[in-house]
Amino acid sequence: MNTIKQTIKKSLALIGIGVHRVERGRPDVPRAYSVRYSPLEYNTKEAGEEVYSDSKRVRKYIDSERLRFYEEVANLTYEKRVDCDDKHVADVGCGTGHLLLAIKRRFHPSSMTGIDYVEGALRIARDTVPEGVFCNDNLLNPGRQYEYDVVFCTEVLEHILQAHRALANLVDMVKRPGVAILTVPDGRKDTYAGHVNFWSPESWPIFLEEVCTEYDVEIGRMKYSEKLFAIIRLGCT
Repeated sequence: MNTIKQTIKKSLALIGIGVHRVERGRPDVPRAYSVRYSPLEYNTKEAGEEVYSDSKRVRKYIDSERLRFYEEVANLTYEKRVDCDDKHVADVGCGTGHLLLAIKRRFHPSSMTGIDYVEGALRIARDTVPEGVFCNDNLLNPGRQYEYDVVFCTEVLEHILQAHRALANLVDMVKRPGVAILTVPDGRKDTYAGHVNFWSPESWPIFLEEVCTEYDVEIGRMKYSEKLFAIIRLGCT
């Protein structure tokens, strides 16, 4: 039964309908589920500001599991021999800055830049990594070409309807030679109503190949979080 419910939720999400459990004991809502928001509404700047202005929601968001995920990304970077020492590092869709903090603990980058389109997230990130530089910008905006040696973009592309355009802009931000490291949820397991893309282990490489035909792309699954990852090496020998 749970598998059927998850399949229905995922199918509705693909056409822009979010399905959510309502509180029990409400006589005015007879069904177990009600339609509330579309995935696109979850991803507006206004929705983001609402989340990051609520300290309780932020604490719930930055839980131990999420912090372990950031550590796992830093460890993956090290294991795959992506050197961040003395490099200009950027995190696109940096949120609260905790991935940059994990990178700082593992490496010694010469600079750290966080980019997010929600100012409320950047306010928290500036406290998380005081020595970082944080910019309010949108990944869909072009123009940031060849600025960083290593660019991270974790758990972001699944929120963006124009994902191909976002990936192309992301690649343009990487110096040559340089590396981009991406993660997305496994679309076979992901049921979050705020996601607009659900890549499976089979469709994830196809999506990447459409933009990154000229580059060396390593694809896999993270061991603990079971996220899908991609390491894109641009101009590397």
